[in-house]
Amino acid sequence: MSEFGKDLIQSAYEALELVEGEMNEAPKEIWRVAAAYEGDEKNGLGSWPNEKQAGPGAIHYTRTDTITPAQAEKGANEMNIDDLTIGQAKILAGMLLQGENTKPTHVGKKCIIRCYASGNHFGELVTRNGREVELINARRLWRWHTGGEGVSLSEISQTGIDQNKSKICVEVPSITLLDALEVIPCSDISAKTIEGAKVYKP
Repeated sequence: MSEFGKDLIQSAYEALELVEGEMNEAPKEIWRVAAAYEGDEKNGLGSWPNEKQAGPGAIHYTRTDTITPAQAEKGANEMNIDDLTIGQAKILAGMLLQGENTKPTHVGKKCIIRCYASGNHFGELVTRNGREVELINARRLWRWHTGGEGVSLSEISQTGIDQNKSKICVEVPSITLLDALEVIPCSDISAKTIEGAKVYKP
């Protein structure tokens, strides 16, 4: 972001700083004008209640608690990072956080789940909420051996299992695990070795 853009954001912060509890008394929108001359960036800033009084080149700021969802979406689509307003910055942050929270990492992928006490499981990740994980088309890895070099589930997730030495349980339509510690996405090669393994029978 340019220095000018940073100055604009800083000026917006200064303009919207209010005593706690008095937010409702703040104007819904203001127009800010830049410094009248170079070197007077702070003292030259002014706030006006409308665009006409502020004059040409004024920046428009809107209180975020007065913005409707439709306005928020429209504003987000028209953002320019170099003259981002505080309201737009909050909208953008909210959109990013909301997107992150609504779809946890690796949902829809075939993964290995390492649990605290429930063992290790393979399947397609449907949902995750904290340590609670739901898989579909899942198989329990009762005992596993790597299909290549290595000694951990990290290798299993990439190179697959040794089908002759591993003990893989029957596939279940779905399973909910309450103590997940790791969610490890699998490569296509790895998934095929686990899905193609015979059901172990003692």
